[in-house]
Amino acid sequence: MSGEVVLVGRYEHALDAKGRLILPARFRETFGGGAYIAEGLDGCLYVWEPRQFEEMAQRVGTNARRGAQHRLAARRFFAEAAHVVPDKQGRVQIPPRLRELAGLRREVTLVGQGSRVEIWDAQRYRRADEESRRVPPEILEELGVA
Repeated sequence: MSGEVVLVGRYEHALDAKGRLILPARFRETFGGGAYIAEGLDGCLYVWEPRQFEEMAQRVGTNARRGAQHRLAARRFFAEAAHVVPDKQGRVQIPPRLRELAGLRREVTLVGQGSRVEIWDAQRYRRADEESRRVPPEILEELGVA
């Protein structure tokens, strides 16, 4: 990720009645020209800037050739993904199907994950965060952060 913005931090926000989310100021420059939102792992949504998404889409497309299960996974991934562009207030519309897949209600948590941002239902994130605090120190050492 040399020379690229590293997305970090945790931010609490709320969806408005139309399913829009205000991007934190720290993320607006990265996603100001648009972003891709897709279903992530563990019950959240992933948000990528277009270049990152295009690179990842190439890998997914290549891996989809590995077999029927890979094609099914790629098909679902792309079918549920959405391109969004923030409005002048920095809000992005999260499509209803993606809100449903991630169980998003009003209160949400955004979490920087280096090259992408995760959007979580706030309650679901609290449970995931509690679980992450039980990760053995050896795992952090393996990641290279300890």
